[in-house]
Amino acid sequence: NPSGFVMSPKRVVPQGSTFVNGYDIPASAPVAAVLRSVLHRAMTAHDGQPPDQLVLTHPEAWTEREIDVLLSATKNLGLDPSRITTVSEPRAAAQYYTRAKPLEPGSKIGVFDFGGGTLDVAVLQSTPEGTFNVISAHGDNQIGGKNFDAQIRRWVDAQLEEEHPDALGYLRTSASIEQLYSLDDSIRRAKELLS
Repeated sequence: NPSGFVMSPKRVVPQGSTFVNGYDIPASAPVAAVLRSVLHRAMTAHDGQPPDQLVLTHPEAWTEREIDVLLSATKNLGLDPSRITTVSEPRAAAQYYTRAKPLEPGSKIGVFDFGGGTLDVAVLQSTPEGTFNVISAHGDNQIGGKNFDAQIRRWVDAQLEEEHPDALGYLRTSASIEQLYSLDDSIRRAKELLS
């Protein structure tokens, strides 16, 4: 059902619900679909064995309510809830990137996480326990790579309007969802190659 495709489930989490095919559905539903797909692929790669632990990351700026949406998406995965934890993306990044070269307790690290859907900037301080405390963080759930993709798409539309108005008309009225997705994918890949 291509018309029921939710392009960026993470972006609907702050809203709490989304409108799909004439129905309001909880934001946890598309997130759960993504998690089920990832869990299935992981278990297929490991002889059907579920993970011992599932760690889900989230933007630093997310509220407890938004994190609860993420956790409620895990309810039907068949995993023990006590083995599911959450951590903010800056903390996870700091932990990952300092594994090879640990920081002295009290050292500070800056994390600039510019993802597809959000931007998080954080300064963290290492603790004697090998974890990180967030000293300062700011996130924007409305800025990310998808925003740049949309800007490039507007530029493409402007170029088509000027040079090939029939092609733009086709895209706006007759193109299939697969064709539009292919165009969006080409825009994303071009952006990544240029950056």
